[in-house]
Amino acid sequence: MSMATGPAVPGIDPATDLAVRVEAGTLVVQAQRTDSAPQGHQSEFRYGRFARHVTLPGGADVREVSATYPQGTQGT
Repeated sequence: MSMATGPAVPGIDPATDLAVRVEAGTLVVQAQRTDSAPQGHQSEFRYGRFARHVTLPGGADVREVSATYPQGTQGT
């Protein structure tokens, strides 16, 4: 069985600001985006912590879950 999800998380440093795990049959993607824009500049991004939860299909093998981070898009 193959399943893919790709939350867009530009501006996130995957080494320090991104966590991906499986809990009780649910894929959990958590991140934190900090505002690094100079004072007075406006941004369309929302800043702070956020999380997304994706229920895995029944029978999914959590040992086979993997994640990549190509160019600001989390691929799981």
